Amino acid sequence: MTLDSASPLLNTASLPKHGPLISDRVEYFLRKEVALRRHEPNAQLKHEADLAEQFSVSRKTIRTAVDRLKKEGLVYAIRGKGTFIKSQQRNNITLVSSNQYHPYNTTAVGVVTSLLRQQGYNTNLIISNDLKQDWDHIEDEQTACIGTMLVGQFRDQNLRWLANHAKTPFVLVGDCDSAVRSPTTYNHVLPNNSATAFRATDYLLSLGHTQIGYLTWGELDKFAYIKESSDGFLAALQNRGIEPDPAWCIALPAVHFAEGEQIPAFSPLGKTKRQFDDWFNNGNTPTALIIHSSLELQIRDILDTYCRNHFTLESVVAITAYEQLRISYGGMGQMTATCYRFEYLAKRALTILTQQQNQPNAPVREICDQNFMCFRKHGVWQTTPAPGSDLETNPSQVTLKASPKTDQLATASVL
Repeated sequence: MTLDSASPLLNTASLPKHGPLISDRVEYFLRKEVALRRHEPNAQLKHEADLAEQFSVSRKTIRTAVDRLKKEGLVYAIRGKGTFIKSQQRNNITLVSSNQYHPYNTTAVGVVTSLLRQQGYNTNLIISNDLKQDWDHIEDEQTACIGTMLVGQFRDQNLRWLANHAKTPFVLVGDCDSAVRSPTTYNHVLPNNSATAFRATDYLLSLGHTQIGYLTWGELDKFAYIKESSDGFLAALQNRGIEPDPAWCIALPAVHFAEGEQIPAFSPLGKTKRQFDDWFNNGNTPTALIIHSSLELQIRDILDTYCRNHFTLESVVAITAYEQLRISYGGMGQMTATCYRFEYLAKRALTILTQQQNQPNAPVREICDQNFMCFRKHGVWQTTPAPGSDLETNPSQVTLKASPKTDQLATASVL
């Protein structure tokens, strides 16, 4: 049999040595097509006559090659319609973490990985803090992937770029440097940091504290969680008729975790040191503190380095993910924390990701209001909703029923 000079079967450079039969070579090309299209819904091979014309071979040769694929379960025929590629379910989800060593990221990745495996998904972890630069490599690593979960802090400009270039859906479970109470161009799930800080502040106010210090990381207006939390802190004070003093809010130097390092030491120099000195030297010392931190040792270091041991753990309320308490808050002394569950954020992110994969919709930003108080005594943490509140969860939404004074920050938000 003579092949047309344009037939791909004459291009032997890329062909494996399957054997001398032309049907072997046809089979090779069909296998490649099956491999490339097996994740497409209802993917169909060309009709027998069209394949015969494409490869310049007889229909009998095409039939022989296709029959081999049928025997292996790679394709199947529907009478009167043609031969279809047996689809392979996508069950992989790529995790991209912005930092490999930060305790928040490592805990969050662990929670997400555990959840996905319980749901029957495989995961592939990639570290990247520059999505635009690394995205081609990330997509090259994806196989049978329904989408990507981003964990940690990412730049809004890179997320917007990704929304226009990603081939599969993605969802951010973390923070960005843009306003979060506005329309979004990408899927985003985050805790209601404003409501969490409001609850922590209101708890201290209920104990009689009227001068409360608020400590966070980096610049107060750089990332969304910092601004949202500080807004909640200020709102709680104003709700009780207390005029906030700007000096009570201090942004600690950002901590950079790197390979092989222990918890980075703090340097009590510069602007931050002067701010704390103003507390103690000008009679403006707070009587209690709210501190964002993933580590109890970090809080202890802050109290020792900056606060001259003026405060004890009993006068501190930590804001952190509930999962961090079990990993990084293992002390024996009395302590209080206001928490959200990262596991719930991960569940909502998975729901959004699978919905977008099955039927793409407009991007959604979901701000989850679930938060609660946790108290430690004799080394044991107990979870207790704040007085006057009731936590309810369901698969689609979390609602915090609060006393009238906290209603303004206690409604679930979907933007």
